[in-house]
Amino acid sequence: MTGAIGRIGTLAPPQATNGGSVTFELDTMGLPTPTALVPIFPGDTWYFQVWFRDVSPAGPTSNFTNAVSVSFS
Repeated sequence: MTGAIGRIGTLAPPQATNGGSVTFELDTMGLPTPTALVPIFPGDTWYFQVWFRDVSPAGPTSNFTNAVSVSFS
């Protein structure tokens, strides 16, 4: 799989969560990529993954969720 990585959280950071889920409002006309904001078109499939900090007795750690794919129609 090829593609560029965009960082959505810099545009609309999520709130802290304690229940295991988080939501984002996405601007489907301007998702970030390293070079520009790009629109989502019908038929596109985008892949999303969340990078998060976790608190443990050993101190904060950095983790990733499993990735999910979203197909737009």
